[in-house]
Amino acid sequence: GALAGEPTPVPASWEGLESGVFELETRPGDPYSVQLNYIVRDGVLYVDPAEGRRWLEHLRADPRVRVRIGGRVYEMKAVLVGRPGELAGFDADRFVYRLEAR
Repeated sequence: GALAGEPTPVPASWEGLESGVFELETRPGDPYSVQLNYIVRDGVLYVDPAEGRRWLEHLRADPRVRVRIGGRVYEMKAVLVGRPGELAGFDADRFVYRLEAR
């Protein structure tokens, strides 16, 4: 379902935020939320879904997402930046999405 929390402007950089687990809401018209690992590299927030995940299909259909970290909710969009095996340091069998402000 929809994420509850304090709406917060997306920071220009995620420097200082350690990679970890957050909540991701997809499908704005009928919210679907999951907990998953995120990655921070050079101040940029990434997720790397595996093929077959329902929320990956939602990202492909509509890149608008909301993210909850520490009780704060950020309105973002997911931008595909790498296909499986294209980006060093990410699982070779996963897509890589950068999360940025809408």
